Amino acid sequence: MNLSMDAAQIACDSRYALLAYPPSAARVRLLELSIALNADGKVRGVTVRGVPLYRTEDTPHAANEMLIGIQFLGADADAKQLLATYFGSLIFA
Repeated sequence: MNLSMDAAQIACDSRYALLAYPPSAARVRLLELSIALNADGKVRGVTVRGVPLYRTEDTPHAANEMLIGIQFLGADADAKQLLATYFGSLIFA
């Protein structure tokens, strides 16, 4: 639903949201996200790892969906470049 250079907010089935969050102090749950972005007229994929920051049931979508906030960890150079190109194309479009 929302995307930045450092984080994403995604809507997903509540079963997955409940498994992903909350992270415990003893065990951090790493999530892997694959995102398709249209940057410079080409659709390319980027995969990033992250940790869940929050979840909420306040979604404007289906009753069985929840929102999860995910902070990216250690995105590689290609992922960062694709995100920068994507956001640059939005700003200058």
